[in-house]
This record gives sequence, structure tokens and C-alpha cells, in this order.
Amino acid sequence: MASLLLACNTIHEEICSVAEKLKTEIPMIFLEAGLHIFPERLHRRLQAEIDGVDDAVSHILLGFGFCGNALVGLRSADKTLVVPKVDDCITLLLGSIARRIEINRDGSYYLTRGWLDNRITIWDEYQRCLKRYGEQKTRIIMRGMIGHYRRLVLLDTGLPESGDWRETAGRMASAFALQTVEVKGTSTLIEKLLRGAWDEDFLVLAPGTEIEWSMLLDLSSVDTGSGGQPGDPGRSLAGEMTIRAPRPTRGAPYGEGRRGAASAVATRGERSRHEKNQG
Repeated sequence: MASLLLACNTIHEEICSVAEKLKTEIPMIFLEAGLHIFPERLHRRLQAEIDGVDDAVSHILLGFGFCGNALVGLRSADKTLVVPKVDDCITLLLGSIARRIEINRDGSYYLTRGWLDNRITIWDEYQRCLKRYGEQKTRIIMRGMIGHYRRLVLLDTGLPESGDWRETAGRMASAFALQTVEVKGTSTLIEKLLRGAWDEDFLVLAPGTEIEWSMLLDLSSVDTGSGGQPGDPGRSLAGEMTIRAPRPTRGAPYGEGRRGAASAVATRGERSRHEKNQG
């Protein structure tokens, strides 16, 4: 059995750390993190990568969550797809949807070093808005984007300390008046993905099988505190599960804020950078 991994660059270091530990030599392709902002683009890129995989490969491992439904509709005509049953990268690094629910509280914005390193967090949006709109208008924008958040949850994924990510997180918490909380992540799902231990935590799809939203229905119907991103939650943490049809989502799973909110608040008559890029 020959495998190849397609994964997001935001978890590049975590995956490489596990691969070194397991001494695996699985070929890996990492896609740029910015694709998360536009799930349709991420979907097209993933499908193109899948279609271009060498004939010698029998299994394609996807190091992604459903990521704003970007995985829905993906298929391989002649290879098995293996997908972690998680809604996004945060749940992947926490190890399970159950743990996500356990530690989640209202208004939690999750942050990892990988997201900061890839410069696609709400903090980076804040810096861009300051340069473009000035402080007064930026405050209005940020109020619309993150006003419902109360906690900044730093996810420690076990990587060696480097850079100034904690310092940046501290500035971010101060600027947005957020309480800082730290939780421990786990590499369990990444390890099982690379080892081939594909149990009930994974979708293992035979060649020709298309990834469907209903395959993650149990996850997409659970409120993980994502503020509507990326799984359109259908119940509160304490409530009964409610099935809802999926809708296209636009946004990144890092902290689960809607990056597009800036255009709605700040640019009446002017399209935001994100909308320009999308077009």
C-alpha cells in the first residue's frame, strides 16, 4: 500500500513532528493556508491535486477537516481517500469533537502557532485594517467581527517554543479585551492518519466514492463554538441535535470569525480585499 498526504500548511510542523517520530516516509504535499479563506478555491485545488497523484499511490490521506465544506464533492476515480472525521483543524488538533465540546465556552476564539505563522488570523486582519482605514474605523470593523468573543484560547500543540507567538497572542488579547486561556492539544489523530490506524475516527472511501456532507452529519450538527463557521451548527452544546442542510461558508477555521465581516461593516460602496481576491 502506497500512500500520499495532502495537508494544510497551518499544521505543517505538527505533521512533520509526528512523521519524524513515526519514522514514516510518506510523500507529503502541503497547500498554502490562505486557501482556507475561500473554500471553493480550496476545493478546486484539492481536486486538482487528487487528480494529479501518481498511479503508484493507492491511498490519499487528507490532513484537513471539512473546512467550510471545502471537502464536499471531492473524489478519486482510482484511489482510496482517507479523511479525519473532524469539522476543522482545531478539532483535529484537540483530538476529537467530544473534547472540543468539553472545553468550549461561549465566545472562544482558538489560536495556534501555525495560524499565526501563516498570517491569516484576525490579528492580521486587524493590522491590515489599521493601515487601510485608520484606528477609528478599524474599531468599528473589529466590533462587528469579534465583538461576541470573550476568550482567546491558545492551543498548545506540543511544538518546541520558537518565535514570539505567545507575545503576539498577548497583544491580541489586550487589543481585543479577551481573556487568555491555554489548552493542550494532541497529535493522536495525526498519528493514526499516518500510521494507517483508520478506525471510527476516519472516513475511508473506496475509489469513485464522493465525499458527502452527510458523512459528517453528526459533526456538522454540533455547535463547536464556531460562530457559524465552518459547519453551520444545528444545536447548542446542551441541546438536542438538529439536522440542517449545509450551506456554503466563507471563512477560515482558525478562530472561527468571519473575515468577510470587514466588508459588511467598513466598506459601503467599497469592496474588501477578500472580495476582490475572490473575484
